[in-house]
Amino acid sequence: ILGAVRVEGAEPGLAEAGGEHDEAGGVAVLSRLLEGSEGLLTGFASCLFTHTAQVGILCFATGFAAGVPIFFLLFTNGLMLGAFAALYGSRGYGFEFWCWVLPHGVPELLAVVCCAAAGLTIARGLVFPGRFTRLQNLAQVSREVAPLLVGAALMFLLAAVLEGYFRQRVLSE
Repeated sequence: ILGAVRVEGAEPGLAEAGGEHDEAGGVAVLSRLLEGSEGLLTGFASCLFTHTAQVGILCFATGFAAGVPIFFLLFTNGLMLGAFAALYGSRGYGFEFWCWVLPHGVPELLAVVCCAAAGLTIARGLVFPGRFTRLQNLAQVSREVAPLLVGAALMFLLAAVLEGYFRQRVLSE
């Protein structure tokens, strides 16, 4: 989370605006997020959702590359989530971090996994066409994965509503 805010530059003067410095010299962003800085929280939630949706789309699209990049995408995003959990957990914010991530993270990450499964199904259809031509097999597996992608899109929508509206409403009260 800290890296995403710094990279995106959502609020460049955060340290001068009263942000606290931790032992590593960075700004304690989570405490600012929980204090109700709505502009920062809205921008950050948008950045986070956009990133996760892009990962889901890439997981599906890279199925056309025999599915190999899907495993790399899932692994690196899992590492990133684990690194942030360890970072905030080591500073005593573990509970707050998971309370912030889990409500929208469960449907969001499940949607990413559904997109990855759809991409791997496409890869299977292209790499192992069986008795059909690759094009015929691609048409067949595309019909199979369409409901999975619709479900993933609905889960992304649910995650966006949870992340963008309900969670911020709870934090602002």
